[in-house]
Amino acid sequence: MSVSKHSFSIFSRDIFLTFANLVNGILITRFLGPEFFGYWMILILIPTYIEAFGRTKIDIAAVFFISKDQSNQYSILNTLNSFGLLFSIIILLLILLFFNSLYDLIFNDLNYDLKSFTLLILLQVPAQVLYLNYSYYFLAIEKIRTYNLMVIVKALTYTLLLIIFFILDFGLFGVVLSFIISTFLGFLYGFFLSDINKFRIIFNYNDFIKLFSYAINFYISGLLSHFNEFGSRTIAVFLVSPVYVGFFGLSQSLVKIINRVNDAINQILYSRISKLKKKSATNLALKSFRIAFVILFISCLIFMIFIDLLITVMYGTDYFDSIL
Repeated sequence: MSVSKHSFSIFSRDIFLTFANLVNGILITRFLGPEFFGYWMILILIPTYIEAFGRTKIDIAAVFFISKDQSNQYSILNTLNSFGLLFSIIILLLILLFFNSLYDLIFNDLNYDLKSFTLLILLQVPAQVLYLNYSYYFLAIEKIRTYNLMVIVKALTYTLLLIIFFILDFGLFGVVLSFIISTFLGFLYGFFLSDINKFRIIFNYNDFIKLFSYAINFYISGLLSHFNEFGSRTIAVFLVSPVYVGFFGLSQSLVKIINRVNDAINQILYSRISKLKKKSATNLALKSFRIAFVILFISCLIFMIFIDLLITVMYGTDYFDSIL
């Protein structure tokens, strides 16, 4: 299948995913209210920072090596899973060891006790590691339908769990629980569609060194990208009230909708370019970027025109300050 068809497949999935994320955002903001939505925006920073610093990006590097030679795919996948589980155990033990100090640093000025929520959201770390491993694995072998369905399963279960937990009046606890369970279910879907008979907790040192050497550039760029996306919100945590942190986080989530076009092209482009020679890869990348620029430019104009109406209708007048 061509890059354009694969990209359209992912873009079609992302249209659904965008709609699901909008629904989830509406549910969370409407049921939690500005204050507890702000707490949620702060809590979500914890697993994102753990991922930014602790995730070595060898899962992304695996796309290159598996695309080049699929005969070694299960050895690489088992190494990803083994390292991911080991990383999760180590990072969780370190956080638990210094938990009180870290909690006081982040939540010192809050009037609400979020310790139980903070401990609970740490379970997202192993769930996200395994989910990403299988996502990139299916992307590498170009099983795009399975890759898409993993994302859809995660999004749908998140929405359904949010509705159930809000009906049961679980509040913020329900949001955190839905977030973790949906990620784990997305991983399980991918796991059972892989060849589970070849699943082993085996760490191949040579595979890891090869992956890590290639992934170091992804790691550095990932850190820079993370600070670009979450740095300002992190600073806001220490300067303004949780309500305004929530407003800022909501604004960021709306802007990310526009990036869906870019994501659809990039995900397929990386796997396909890995198989091409330099000249062909360059031409394909330039063509894809030109198309993405036109679509993004038009999308931004439309978004700017209707942003006031969008915030008011979907989230309510309580969140009108997010427009600023």
